[in-house]
Amino acid sequence: MRATRESRLLSEVIEEVKQELAIEHGFGQDQIDAHRKRVDSAGKPFPIGSFMVPISKLSIDYTVQRDVIIKHILSIVKRYNPQICSPASAVTDKYDGKNPIFVYDGQHRIVATGVLGFTEIPIIINEDSEPSFPSYAFEECNMSTKKLGVGDIHRNRLTRHNLGAQEPEVIFARRLQDAFDNNNVDLEDKATRKSDNLRGNSPYYFSHFKYAYKGIE
Repeated sequence: MRATRESRLLSEVIEEVKQELAIEHGFGQDQIDAHRKRVDSAGKPFPIGSFMVPISKLSIDYTVQRDVIIKHILSIVKRYNPQICSPASAVTDKYDGKNPIFVYDGQHRIVATGVLGFTEIPIIINEDSEPSFPSYAFEECNMSTKKLGVGDIHRNRLTRHNLGAQEPEVIFARRLQDAFDNNNVDLEDKATRKSDNLRGNSPYYFSHFKYAYKGIE
């Protein structure tokens, strides 16, 4: 029953994405090799405990997963770090080396991993013969996920700066915050402003982080 579901071999999707990256975005094998060299030179491993499975044994469940967004793949490849490649979620009737394994969550990061030439990817595997399980699991995994806002990213970069990070975006965030601090204006979203425990001490505040970043640019 599960073998009839709409799916594609992960290896086929990876090759198709590589072709589209080259044709539509001018991001060919030379650029891919350069980023793989960067990844390898950093010497960072996949997280301990990852269950590494050969790409050749995996399919993507397209009754659940959305179509690949090429720009998202490109963004992941350019920033790729094995340490933060969380395991993708997959399901099989029985994990015995014979039944097909279908990935239902984590498509973009595993396709990006394959584009970079890795032959195995970290995944977790559920044994479940209920055909609707991947759809149920995908919905539950993504229903309560809140996308990081600009304010969340800004605060995280300030934390990274306090911990000694010196990436350009971190230094930029610190420079922006200093501009507001020096003018006695709290840079915070409206929800933070309404909280007696979280709000700043200034009588003035500015909540439009995107405008703030545009202004400091």
